[in-house]
Amino acid sequence: MQRRTLISLITILVTISCQGYAAEKGGFNPDGQPPAPHEQKSGYRGITDGQQQITTKELEKLPDRTWVSLKGNIIKQNQKNEYLLRDEQGSIALIIKDNVWQGQEVKPDDLVSVNGQLMHEQTHSKIIVREIRRL
Repeated sequence: MQRRTLISLITILVTISCQGYAAEKGGFNPDGQPPAPHEQKSGYRGITDGQQQITTKELEKLPDRTWVSLKGNIIKQNQKNEYLLRDEQGSIALIIKDNVWQGQEVKPDDLVSVNGQLMHEQTHSKIIVREIRRL
């Protein structure tokens, strides 16, 4: 009986540790070329909770800490958790923590939908991403 309990416990621990390892994989892969802004494709927009999809150009009109949903291409990584998203109208900095990727690997030529909170700073704005989805 103790042997079965021990085997069950080991199986559970291995399963949990493998899931944690898989969640850490993913992130931005700089291989690939993003499409030109005028050639960006449309697709499923991933709008949640009644949010409207907006463009980067419209962000400057919104108040600080507004929840937004954008669609575009992550074209480069600026710092450890900072990336640049470009859509048809312009670009904006994204802050994406490792756990938000949820194992997804995103290249510059992948269209993504991001949901997050808009933060205005003195010289620029950025979005703290809470959800990212490859389209």
